[in-house]
Amino acid sequence: MVDYVGSLKRPFSDLMTLGIGTVVGMIPLAGPLLLTGYGAMVAKGVFSNETTQPKWELSKIVEYILNAIKIVVVMLVYEIPGLIVLIAGGAGIFLSVVTGGITNPNAFSSVGPGLVLLMLGFLLVLIGTLFSAMGIMNMLKENRLGAAFSFGVVIRKTLTLKCLVTLILFIVLYVLLAVLMMALLIVPILWWILYGLVTFIMVSYGYSLLAQVYNETPFP
Repeated sequence: MVDYVGSLKRPFSDLMTLGIGTVVGMIPLAGPLLLTGYGAMVAKGVFSNETTQPKWELSKIVEYILNAIKIVVVMLVYEIPGLIVLIAGGAGIFLSVVTGGITNPNAFSSVGPGLVLLMLGFLLVLIGTLFSAMGIMNMLKENRLGAAFSFGVVIRKTLTLKCLVTLILFIVLYVLLAVLMMALLIVPILWWILYGLVTFIMVSYGYSLLAQVYNETPFP
């Protein structure tokens, strides 16, 4: 059974790691990359039946970076169809505007196809992202990049009620926290600290949940 509450508590079990993770999360660009790599270690810990939060280790920075790069590559591959459609839609709208279609009384007939492609592209990117989650888990479990594209395993593990509920729960929580963070923009320093903290917690929480879902979804 996926431990939704326990997984959320785990990042707070090691205050030193929590503090380091918060500081790392505050670093622009490099911070999220390193935390993504750390998240991979969280997932591997779940696969190994470890019950404690992995410690942040300076000696593993290269491993964090390599893990993050592989994860980004997997996500991009899964999202390529959607990105292609998005580019096509954006290009269509751009050409319509350049040729004056936007000021035409029948503007929608010229811009409409581009808008449809944009919406389809966003949908495909979302679907690709959802499937990439289990692709990443399979890669981390099998410890090889090619495992991320074992589509039979990925599809079977993604199209389960447990996986979909977990992903929806995580997205809802993420959106709520994002709204809260926007409200704190009036205090920049506090916002920056909380941004690092929330990023670390959500990365740890997300990878822990996904690894548990993966473990509990059998594949013959």
